[in-house]
Amino acid sequence: MRQNYGRFRLCYENGLRMKPELTGNIVINFVIDTTGSADHVTPQRTPSELPDTNVVQCVMRGFSNLSFPSPTNGETHVSYTLLFDPAG
Repeated sequence: MRQNYGRFRLCYENGLRMKPELTGNIVINFVIDTTGSADHVTPQRTPSELPDTNVVQCVMRGFSNLSFPSPTNGETHVSYTLLFDPAG
């Protein structure tokens, strides 16, 4: 995941251009299917959710393009949190 963080940060930086104080987190739920592809990518609603639909959609597209090692015991359900803050 760390090697792909740049693509998610780019989504956030695009959002910062319109809303310089944009901050919050995005919790993404997805399934790693038997081929290692990310499937069923959905955002989880949280009280501290990042309030920018375009950024959330961009992050979801990024997750949809990820690939992982194939799970040995069938599909794997994952919940991953990204925290975005203009300070870093």
